[in-house]
Amino acid sequence: MLGFYTGEGTRWRVAGTEDESQWHPVSTVEAVESQLLENRGIGPTQKEAFLQPRLEDLHDPFRLEGIREAAERIVVAIREKQHLLIYGDYDVDGTTAVSILKNLFSDLGFQVSYYIPDRADEGYGISDVAVEKIVASPVDVVVTVDCGITARRQVEAIVAGRAALGRTIDILVTDHHQSEPDTLPPALVLVNPHLPGTRYPFRNLCGAGVAWKLAIAVATLMGRPELAMRSIDLAAFATIADIVELTGENRIIARYGIEKMNRDPHPGLAALHAVSGGKPGAVDSTRIGFIMAPRVNAAGRMGDAKEAVKLLTAKTPDAAMPIAQRLDETNRKRQEVQEAVFQQALAAIEARPLHAREPVTVVWGADWHHGVIGIVASKLVDRFGKPAFVLAVTDGEAVGSGRSIEGFDLFEALASQSPLLARYGGHAQAGGLTLAQGDLDAFREGVCRYAESRITAEMRIPVVEMEAELGPSALTTVFAERLRFLEPTGQANPAPLFLVRDVKVVEVRTLSEGKHLRLKVDKEGVVLACVGFGDGPMAEHLAAGDRIDLAGWLEINEFQGRANLQFRLEDVRLSASERGRNRFMHEAVRRFESLDCDGDWLYNGIVRSGQPKEAFFPTRDDLAAVFRHFRRFPETICTPGELFLLARRLAGAGGGPLGFFRMMAGLLVFDELGLVSLTLLPDGRYRLATPEAADRVDLEASELLALLQDVAARA
Repeated sequence: MLGFYTGEGTRWRVAGTEDESQWHPVSTVEAVESQLLENRGIGPTQKEAFLQPRLEDLHDPFRLEGIREAAERIVVAIREKQHLLIYGDYDVDGTTAVSILKNLFSDLGFQVSYYIPDRADEGYGISDVAVEKIVASPVDVVVTVDCGITARRQVEAIVAGRAALGRTIDILVTDHHQSEPDTLPPALVLVNPHLPGTRYPFRNLCGAGVAWKLAIAVATLMGRPELAMRSIDLAAFATIADIVELTGENRIIARYGIEKMNRDPHPGLAALHAVSGGKPGAVDSTRIGFIMAPRVNAAGRMGDAKEAVKLLTAKTPDAAMPIAQRLDETNRKRQEVQEAVFQQALAAIEARPLHAREPVTVVWGADWHHGVIGIVASKLVDRFGKPAFVLAVTDGEAVGSGRSIEGFDLFEALASQSPLLARYGGHAQAGGLTLAQGDLDAFREGVCRYAESRITAEMRIPVVEMEAELGPSALTTVFAERLRFLEPTGQANPAPLFLVRDVKVVEVRTLSEGKHLRLKVDKEGVVLACVGFGDGPMAEHLAAGDRIDLAGWLEINEFQGRANLQFRLEDVRLSASERGRNRFMHEAVRRFESLDCDGDWLYNGIVRSGQPKEAFFPTRDDLAAVFRHFRRFPETICTPGELFLLARRLAGAGGGPLGFFRMMAGLLVFDELGLVSLTLLPDGRYRLATPEAADRVDLEASELLALLQDVAARA
């Protein structure tokens, strides 16, 4: 919470600059629209295509290299009633891609089988277990979706295994992941917009997007092109869930797919929307990404990913609903397991004092669930502001997942430790690894050593990126409605985050037993309702009359048939003048405790701060109030934010809040005199301890108090 009081710990950036003197409110809808389009690199020539995406602007799938050959081979399989297997990944993208093709083949009267590897036992891609099963099966054609582009060894093994049996098999690889030339598999056909030399105009399709393109090609060759359009809602669902850029073709797919979800949805998507509390016609990209998709992902994380395929290939609402209900329950279990692993990881970190100085978090536990370690790694990155690896240890083997911060390439970090790793992979921001349990300590030491010179202090400070500052005239429902021109929002087209500065807090309360924060604020006469989901603990730091700055999203909240304006909070901090005063006080305390604080520096700072001098000079009664409070706690550890809060709550001699500097100055004086022990820990927290018994002391013996009294006399 230090960032709330001083602005430290997060960096706020508006329209590309962190210089607050360059921030100016934008009040007209036209000015905001122009700013938002400019931020997305959309010029006058692209504006119409962005604002009014058309199905006719989708690229011809036959422009994608290899897709005609793949579609023609599938048509042969259909007409000759050959055995075809769809092989997909266990996440939303993979299971949806499998479902798109399976639905098309079902509509064409062609029965196929599918295979999705077990996340824990087989891992990502074409597994060795699957290789053996495919070789022994009667399958004639394998179509991979959302995987396979790096499976050179596995494809070679399948082809060789079949050859040894005197039989052949055709493998068609469709994928959207990148690959090095020496890992490309010797498949009959490769379909991937990222292949070297591709001429396809749009490279950012997800795996299900590539599968949908293949479905269009097959349906076209079969003379039934309309069949593939039935799955545009599934293609949109995966496109948003897989967090690919919502530009170009993806924006078209997402726009029209969401439209179909709200008009004539696939039974599985309709059931998923219903069990997660959605109202008919209220699907949008935010709901898909944060509410619906996690329930599908839960199948692969916690149980059987085939449940997701069953849902997305269900033909009727009655068939889909019980599956959706099971996935909803699976997701609840996932949340429980995830929270348990997260708390165990925090406990392990807390028990390791060296963690505060390490540039990378590396934590492991026995039998942690493989399906949640990636999410836990992300939460640890958010908590500590540095890359994190979370590993589950079972039978002497550690399987882990890592997440990074901006500017630190996680894949390169893994590569630097490759001698210790049995397997690893990923990209700049996320990765996976497997190693022997006995090598975990060496891995932690090695990856921290690698990161030490590559992670700067600035990189560890999260940035809140806002697109514009809003003035009071923009805080209207009409303005919020106009912002919907950006929908669907997502990667490369985020929902716009705005700044509203220097508002006065009118009301503070919490919702859901303290879990969420509800504020009412006044911006130059305009009252604005705010909600912070998961921000309930912040309520104790706020009080009516506080002047604060808000970062968040302007939304329409529909409740009981009424549409109300709402500002959904991303971050909150005190207004600039108050933050400036608190920063000075925080710095003054640090200098004071290290005796790096001469009277001139303190005097000049007090004058510049604009605070009354009484805020800096504790009286004897103030000192007594501080001592009485902390005497009650034999030992406690506090963050600076918690100390700022306590300073607001403790009453000084004059009846008002004691204030941060006076309280900390009192503690430092008592530390000097041996009445308390105040220690600054490596992670920035303070340990305070009071002895069971203490001799009476003479306050006049304190050099620190004498320094303060000298400055007070000058002031």
